[in-house]
Amino acid sequence: MSQKPPKDIAGFIFDVDGCVARGNQALPGVPETLAHLRARGIRCAFMTNENMSTRSQVVAKLVAMGIPCTAEDVVTAAMVAAEVTRALYLLNKMGRNYDVSQEAPRLRTVARSAMRSARDGICEAPETRSWM
Repeated sequence: MSQKPPKDIAGFIFDVDGCVARGNQALPGVPETLAHLRARGIRCAFMTNENMSTRSQVVAKLVAMGIPCTAEDVVTAAMVAAEVTRALYLLNKMGRNYDVSQEAPRLRTVARSAMRSARDGICEAPETRSWM
């Protein structure tokens, strides 16, 4: 009996550091699990809070560990920070003061939006941004 992916799951975003890999080593079973999910038509993407690597460096690291991916599959902390900063700048430019301590739900929305943008290939890597 073949298994079909659940209709309500388009994909997963995996945290690289500690969930997919430790250092430069994939955790046991991760490449096989990702291959199984992809074979079922489930998209696999990766997020990292490691802030010293560019998106392309994270891709190279994952590929070297036997985890195939492209830049469109990776969201970095710098990308999310850039999107939040851009949103805050635009709000300030519109004359809205932004009290971060009172705005946690909005910040989560902005972060989710940044992740969607990255997932859909809309978000450029921060190092290529021209708006700063």
